[in-house]
Amino acid sequence: MMDIAIHCYNQATCLLTDEPVTLGVPLARGGLQPEGELILRDQFGQLLTLQSRPLTRWTDGSVKWLQCDFQADLPSRQESVFQLISAEEQGKGESPLRATPIKDGWQVDTGQACFIVDGKVLRPFLQVKVGGKELFAEAAEVLLLDAQGCAWTPRVDRIEIAEQGPVRLTLVLNGRFRSGRRTLLNFEARLQFYADSSRCLLEMRLHNPQAARHPGNLWDLGDPASVRLRQWNLRLPLQAEKKPRLRLQAEADGPWRELPVPGGGQLLQDSSGGNNWQSPVHRGADGQISTSFRGWRLTGEELLAEGMRAQPLACWEQVALSVDQFWQRFPKGLALNEQGVVVQLLPEDAGGLHELQGGEQITERVRFDFAAVESTTPWGDTLISVRCAPEVYRQAGVFTDGLWSAADDRYRSLLATALDDHKGFFAKREQLDEYGWRNFGELYADHEAAFHKEDRPFVSHYNNQYDPLASFYRQFLAGGDLRWGELAHDLAAHVTDIDINQTEDDREEYCHGLFWHTDHYLDAGLSTHRMASREHLSQKNPAFCGGGPDSEHCYTGGLTQHFLHGGDERFRQLVLRLADWCWLSIRGPQTLGAALLRTVKHLSLWRKSGGRATLWPRFPLNRGTGNCLNATLDAFELTGNNKYLKRATRLVRGTVHPKDRPEERDLLNAELGWSYTVFLASLGRYLQVKAEYNELDDDYAFGRESLLNYARWMAEQEYPYLDKPENLEFPNETWAGQDLRKSVVFFHAASHAEGEVRQRLLERSRFFIDAGLDHLVNSTTRHYARPLALVLQNSWHLGALAAEIPIFPKGHGVVTGRETPGLTLIEILRRSLSEFLTILPKTGLRREWAWFTARFGRG
Repeated sequence: MMDIAIHCYNQATCLLTDEPVTLGVPLARGGLQPEGELILRDQFGQLLTLQSRPLTRWTDGSVKWLQCDFQADLPSRQESVFQLISAEEQGKGESPLRATPIKDGWQVDTGQACFIVDGKVLRPFLQVKVGGKELFAEAAEVLLLDAQGCAWTPRVDRIEIAEQGPVRLTLVLNGRFRSGRRTLLNFEARLQFYADSSRCLLEMRLHNPQAARHPGNLWDLGDPASVRLRQWNLRLPLQAEKKPRLRLQAEADGPWRELPVPGGGQLLQDSSGGNNWQSPVHRGADGQISTSFRGWRLTGEELLAEGMRAQPLACWEQVALSVDQFWQRFPKGLALNEQGVVVQLLPEDAGGLHELQGGEQITERVRFDFAAVESTTPWGDTLISVRCAPEVYRQAGVFTDGLWSAADDRYRSLLATALDDHKGFFAKREQLDEYGWRNFGELYADHEAAFHKEDRPFVSHYNNQYDPLASFYRQFLAGGDLRWGELAHDLAAHVTDIDINQTEDDREEYCHGLFWHTDHYLDAGLSTHRMASREHLSQKNPAFCGGGPDSEHCYTGGLTQHFLHGGDERFRQLVLRLADWCWLSIRGPQTLGAALLRTVKHLSLWRKSGGRATLWPRFPLNRGTGNCLNATLDAFELTGNNKYLKRATRLVRGTVHPKDRPEERDLLNAELGWSYTVFLASLGRYLQVKAEYNELDDDYAFGRESLLNYARWMAEQEYPYLDKPENLEFPNETWAGQDLRKSVVFFHAASHAEGEVRQRLLERSRFFIDAGLDHLVNSTTRHYARPLALVLQNSWHLGALAAEIPIFPKGHGVVTGRETPGLTLIEILRRSLSEFLTILPKTGLRREWAWFTARFGRG
């Protein structure tokens, strides 16, 4: 009998009624078969309507992750517990939620309201009726003005139902903003409707699909491929014969104010309102800081009110609206004028022009209640925190590396540092003022400011290095502080829109790739979150300036967990694209021209080696291959498609071999070889996945023996990096964090070892995690972003080390396959010929030319 506790905490200071809740629920193997039924009860035992769909499945076909939607009343500042229970048959009452295609659009009926959505032009509310009453004088429309003040037409190309059930219906519109015959921006609008409700969530995303020109691999604002916008507004027209009052509550629990009629007015959030609101993180293409005043102002014919951080709720007649993260994602505005009520997603009178770089996106969410009353309260998922009870995740076994709780004072101390009011991740936001639509959710890479001497803040962005997004979810789901979930939610949104190069038109190895963190110890300049700026040329050898997306910076674990926790299909697709990008990136562009260029480089490397047959694996033993292997396994987790598991096997077999002599790879050269442990940790996960699917074959044996081979060598040769500071360029706290990953490798290897070898590997695992934690907990710089991210990523096994670690089967396979080749002329020719034969059927003149122009035509 399944009985799963779902905990929902209302962070708002008011009761939330009929609040929509969406959650991914983990289920144990065999717990729910495809034909199984579940019911949901609230804390009073009342049956709630449940909408559900499988997100992933176990190998036996049973559901592994289940997306659940329901609506509930949530008391203020309290946690409500709901029970998900297996049942022979779920009561299936008739849902009033209907979507019907009509001429040039769709009609959606919720039981409380009727919406007409335009299918040709982006007018999300062509009509809205509640109780037979028409609420708008004409269609609500989206207005976009370019730098010259010209309006662009948002043409809808496709409209479809993404989700439909008894609780929620999602309608998606995709299209393009056009000026004449030119396509300038893509858009996606998602409208979420709820059963027996007059509420609607409108999420709109603008996307610049062009590739940045990035001359010299420098990625500054002002790039020719950027689109500059004067404004992006949503206009809601009022009934012509009425002049309704517009009431605004600028801040939660603040006073209500009315904008004057007929003069109107505006509430404008121009900056974060924080102490560092004029931080250089807000520089524009001209190098000037774009924020003009601190906080928000409410103006009519004169200044009516002002404050620091607005999260406004606007009401008129029976309509209420709010914009998610209004002050955090400034600039934002709400206005009443002769055109109606205007939601200013990118206001015209704030910060000058708004630049959307090539491959960049911006996503904003507006919430409506079309049956509001005087006592209307806000609603939305930013006000609630929802998860299952911690034991649900542990007992379901959905985390291949376990979800152990660590009773270690040092670890708990470092976790407390990560959330510390003065030095933690939230405090870092204030330190740099990581706010505004482009920055919010990002982590400040404060470790890069170690040598900064100036008074003004040093700008550096972390770009999800070592996947803190996955770590935040781990802490949140394991029952930690609710703020871990908040960090995860915000970072996931930022990574999706800003950190990934969302274009098809750049170099093959750059398209849909994750940008590196901004350059080491250099202010980000005008590169925003894209690593390298032309301002670096005066501070660093130009020969080493520049760079773009690369497989060594590919992290998909957190994005995978975000999909499983919330069921947003776009994140599933994002993980698959990143996995495919990383696979291409690690092999190089798949064109004949690129293959020829690689052959030339290999020959040059061979000549420099003096003919010595040094080990030359197909894929390098470093974090790039490790990250690619991990991303491939994430893609397999989300799809069950065996092509990804076969690809993972190719990565393993092309990187290591059980008969390798690790000493030949110069792995103890810390500055060059440290990241081999990233691959070995991913190899441990590969073996866990193979064991889960009972694929204990030759490939399993190959990976198992390879891991044990390297782990035995590590046990004899590896040492804490800071024991030999003379080998390090910067002997800082990061190296202690890297030692923790050695512990993870030993942990994985011990799970496949026996007898004295197992005990030796366990001893080494405990030694390295003790060495790393002891150093960090006593370090004055333990609060920096990078060591904290390493602690979060590589200390998950502490609880298991204190108890009993798992033992995986040997399997029935035997080690087969060619040993790691040496760098010889024959091997270069063999590999090159193999590449040419693989590429030839897949390429053509158009692809070859596209590669040539992207590679050599960008300066």
